[in-house]
Amino acid sequence: MNLNDPQERMTTDFFPGYEHEPPSSFHDVLDVLASKARTSMDKGRVFEALVKAFIEVDAEQSRRFDQVWLWSEYPKRGNRRDTGIDLVARERDGGGLVAIQAKFYAPDATISLEQLNKFLAAYSTDEFDAGVFVSTTAKWTENAKNALLNRESKPVERWLPDAFENSSIAWEDFSLARPRSLTRKPRPKMPTVRRTPRLKLPTVKRQAPTAPAARQSKLVR
Repeated sequence: MNLNDPQERMTTDFFPGYEHEPPSSFHDVLDVLASKARTSMDKGRVFEALVKAFIEVDAEQSRRFDQVWLWSEYPKRGNRRDTGIDLVARERDGGGLVAIQAKFYAPDATISLEQLNKFLAAYSTDEFDAGVFVSTTAKWTENAKNALLNRESKPVERWLPDAFENSSIAWEDFSLARPRSLTRKPRPKMPTVRRTPRLKLPTVKRQAPTAPAARQSKLVR
């Protein structure tokens, strides 16, 4: 292991026993993170890095965004500490900045309005044009879901586990040895279309039309 590699330092710092069975799905990846991390903070930090890699690699998100930063890397962060924003992504073609919060919860946990309030306050500044709340649980209270409605001028999206599961990422290639190195699923091969050979019809020789017999002219005596 190369300890000069930040990804591999992250592995040794947060996941001392990083060997694990290859996952077959995104839900398996979450199980690996939950079982191998030593603390909730470790899980959160690695999950944030995983979300960053997802945005950079996934076919749909990489078409939407041309840059994504962890909050600690964000060039306009200044002296601000954790304000409820974990990542910032920039939409292509001048689409603006999107504030992102990534929360690692147990699959049976429930997101409440209180857990959203800090993020909603941070993203509502003029600096950001939209928001994304990423959660590893699909369970939300009605108050939490309603808090994201009627925000047409500055919408907030929910990214639930299915958004990752059904993405272009090959989760079976995920490894804690390199938690920020994701790969895409191979493109499905197009079925080979076999063309039916044209049937050769027998050539019909056309006979030249027979000239009509010359009429014998009657002699007029």
